[in-house]
Amino acid sequence: MKISVVLNMMPPSENSMYTYHRYKKTRMLSEYSVTVRNKIIELIKEQLNLVTQEIKFYSIEIKIFLPESKFYYKNGEVRRLDASNYIKFINDSVAEALGRDDRYVLRSSAEKILSLVAAESYVVIVITFQEVI
Repeated sequence: MKISVVLNMMPPSENSMYTYHRYKKTRMLSEYSVTVRNKIIELIKEQLNLVTQEIKFYSIEIKIFLPESKFYYKNGEVRRLDASNYIKFINDSVAEALGRDDRYVLRSSAEKILSLVAAESYVVIVITFQEVI
């Protein structure tokens, strides 16, 4: 069984998901990261109402759709956007939404895709639930 959610905002990358609290001297999720995580959890929980099987193991497929202006620089070079930097944040958000530890993730993949029709970036997260192996 699969569920898909569409996130109409870019998740934070591994490099930008934390901020440093100067008084507490600790690292914490940035305000933007918390907003995106809550949105991912909300979208997944809406879809989970349709799932009847027990969730044990699952795989996550991340598709990052970028308009041409975010895919290429004006000089034609491909922009530096490392798709794998988004995996950890999305894995953790999905695990929290499912109420499962991320050790039950069997496979994660991320792909960036040039979208010639979209004006803004968006992300599709596909979660495939799998039977106990």
